[in-house]
Amino acid sequence: MPKVSEAHLEARRRHILDAAFACFARKGFHPTTMHDICAEAGVSAGALYRYFSSKEEMIAASCQLSQDHNLARLRESIDGVDTRQMVRRLADAFLSQFDGPEARVANRAALQLWAEMAVNPDVRQLMSDNLARITAGLANVVRAAQARGDWNPDLDPEAVARVMIAIHDGFVQQKAFDPAIDTASYVKAAVAIFNDTLWNPGALSRAASAAEPNAEPDAQRGKPRDAGGRGSAPKHVPRGRAPATS
Repeated sequence: MPKVSEAHLEARRRHILDAAFACFARKGFHPTTMHDICAEAGVSAGALYRYFSSKEEMIAASCQLSQDHNLARLRESIDGVDTRQMVRRLADAFLSQFDGPEARVANRAALQLWAEMAVNPDVRQLMSDNLARITAGLANVVRAAQARGDWNPDLDPEAVARVMIAIHDGFVQQKAFDPAIDTASYVKAAVAIFNDTLWNPGALSRAASAAEPNAEPDAQRGKPRDAGGRGSAPKHVPRGRAPATS
């Protein structure tokens, strides 16, 4: 009997995973049976159990694949580019893949898994581990931008990473509810937030001026100051008398 290649086995395994998540998206995690997954994948029960012994094992495998894929995209996005280009690449890599039938299935399946995570400790642990690794990877990206002097060094890198993840996960939820949401516009807005182009430059200047506690009104700038450092004021004139002129 000819030996089956590793590539063939991995492709078969991935095919079964895709079928499982299509079932999760359509029926939910608990209502989906192993028989449903066999029917969706077009394989026998024996073939399925050769790769996975349970639905939880499928989730574990999916988390590992997702983690590997995301970390690879992360490395590609930050390789040899400045911070602004990096933000654009990250947005394209993680936010631009939400259209089409496969994306709609993935988005609905994600909602099912988040719901399952709330009541299933095993699933919660798997997804928490996956989240921790992605958070750590993004936090390193933030630290690199801070070291270049591009991002505020006072911000906690892990907190910034969690904001990035929230932008991604929030979009997953919105696209699951409404697939017609314009992805390109969302990506553009996300990039603007991190690259400061959300603000109008004139508004930024006004905001900066307003934030200075000792800032003087424009009309007071350049006026001579008295001995106490205060802007000069007109001398007191008794009521009813005009100021003396010379």
